[in-house]
Formats: sequence, structure tokens, C-alpha cells
Amino acid sequence: MRAGTVLAAALHVSFLALPLAAAPTYHLQPLPAAMVNTRDIANDGTAVGFNGNSPWRSYTWENGVFTPVPGVGNVSAVAVNDVGELAGAAGVNEFQMDAGMWGSDGTFVNFGIKGGALAINNHAQVVGGGGPFTDFHWAFIWNASDGYRFFLREPTSTILSGTSEGTDINDTGTVVGWGNPTSNTDGSQLAFLWSPFRGLVIMPGLTTGPRRHDTAFGINSAGQIVGQSEDSTETFHAVTWDVFGQVHDLGFTSKYYAEAREINDLGQVVGFTDQMPFFWENGQGYDLRDLIDNGQGWAIYNIMSINNSGQIVGSGFHPDYGFAPFILNPMQVPEPAWGGLMAICWLMGLRVRGASGIRASCRHIPGGRSI
Repeated sequence: MRAGTVLAAALHVSFLALPLAAAPTYHLQPLPAAMVNTRDIANDGTAVGFNGNSPWRSYTWENGVFTPVPGVGNVSAVAVNDVGELAGAAGVNEFQMDAGMWGSDGTFVNFGIKGGALAINNHAQVVGGGGPFTDFHWAFIWNASDGYRFFLREPTSTILSGTSEGTDINDTGTVVGWGNPTSNTDGSQLAFLWSPFRGLVIMPGLTTGPRRHDTAFGINSAGQIVGQSEDSTETFHAVTWDVFGQVHDLGFTSKYYAEAREINDLGQVVGFTDQMPFFWENGQGYDLRDLIDNGQGWAIYNIMSINNSGQIVGSGFHPDYGFAPFILNPMQVPEPAWGGLMAICWLMGLRVRGASGIRASCRHIPGGRSI
């Protein structure tokens, strides 16, 4: 096999077929009901969310400190990065929202787009969906120096010039999301990857068409992507796309939705279907409810994000709390699947560093590099 094929096989084994560790267990910590739509959690454990009634109000939660997000009218903060910057939307009413971000000092920066921001990376690059008027909804990327770009409306990307949305961005500036084809006569929706260097890449789905309905929701630092894809029987599947663009079924399906929402840098995936919340790691999927040590009485609806410490945020219902958000704190410190990573290391002559910063060396390989 060619070297690229060998590496692809190793990556497939390491992330999709090596259940080397037992499933983690979690302890559920309720959050204030006012942030019932909790959407994101940073690597330091800062969670962000908003209430369920108009006018919308948003809040952050960190180590027990509950803080309102500044703003008048409707304030909807849905994403947070590792320096405390937020992304979302604000406006005088819920039908006239302006996409923007909050700096770490709480100052709101209006992008001049009617719509909403959905994700922010650690370089304050922001993505979402919107347009110059409320009748338009196009994927955008924004940064302080260049302002916004409707990148799918540019001449090199017009295959998805219909309605579209950027759902996540990693620290390399790679964006994922979904878009409707320009000639969208059959209701198709395609998952995409976009970056200034690679341009637009349409991600493959579980069916080749003619009608497709695929969505990319999240991307990690390595470029692994998660989302959902509809098969030829109109059943949705939670899926991942590996760094080579190949799609993999995670085994969670539904006729309504099966959304893999987020993947962290350890390759842990979280999401939900209409039947269950799920956790996936090293080729093995779990009903997330079975992993919670104090989940009695909770009906869990949405699982939205997981950070690199393995903390998960979502929302549900409990008789004592009503509709409420929560953080799931892992009982163990997560580490990568070293067997798979060491297989790649053997192939490439690398030394790898764990989440805790402890170096794991590939022995007997001269000239190994660190990643």
C-alpha cells in the first residue's frame, strides 16, 4: 500500500475501531434554569446559554459564578472560546437580530449582519448565518481586520449559493456547515468544509442522491468533523468525517434527527437523537444516560458540546428543577486512545503528547517529532 493509504488505515483504526478503554462515567451538575438553552462549554469549564422566553437573556457560568451577558433587548450568546469571548446575536426584538461577538470585557461588536453567529475560535474568528437583510441567510466568516465574508456567495463557491450556515470553526480557520445547492429543486442540503487555503469541499453523505440531506455541526483541531447524514430510506444517521473526508456511520439512527453535535480534540463525540442522548469514543457508542451516576429522574433532551476535559453540556427536565441545563463532569480524566496514536506514531516517526502534557515516545524511531 502507498504511505497515504497506510496512514489512512491507521487513522481509521485509531479513531473508529479501537475501544481500548472503558466508557467514562459522569456526574450531573444542574445549572441555573435561566440558561436552559446552554449551547457551549470552553476548555476551562465556562458554559454559555440563554433563556427560553422572549426577551432573550444570556448568561455564562464558571465555577459556580452565574453572570449575565451585557446587552439590551434580546441577547442570545451561544458560543464561547478559551479567552472568554462570546458569539451570538443581539437586537431590539427576536425578529431583528444582529450577529456579533462579545469581547472578554463584555463589549458587543455588531458585525452588520442580520442573523446570528454560531461559533468562535481562539483567534476571534466567528462563523454563522445571516445576510444584509432578514430575508437572506448565508454562511459567513468574520474577523476584526477584514470584517465579514459571505464565502459561499463568491465565484469559486457558488455551488452552495442558496441558504447556508457556518456552524463551527477551528483554530486553523477551517469552517464547517451546511448549504442548499444553487439549483435546489429537490430540497437537498449538503455538508461542507471551507477554508481560505482549500476553498469549498462538499462532504460525502451516506447516499449519492439525487436528493441528499447532510449537515456538518462540529470540527476539532485535527480536522475531524461530526454531523448527520440521511440515507436512501430517509433515515438520519449520526456520522463523522475523518481527516481524509471519508464518512463513517456512528450507529445512532432516527427517522427524525440523529445529530452528532460536537467532537473534542480527543475524538470524543456527543449528540442526540429523538430517542436518546449519546456518547461515542474509540469505535464504541453509548446511551449517555447509562454513564451518569446521578441521572435518576432526568429526561435528557439535548446534548450540545464537549470540551477537551470531557465536560459535556446539555438540557433536560427534572421534577425538582423543571426544564434546566446541566454540566456532566467526567469522573476520570480523559486521555487519547494511545494504542491508535502509537500506531500512527510508528508509521510516521512521531512522538505524541497526551492531554495532560505527558510525553509518550515512540521508541526505536530515529528522528521522531512532537505533535
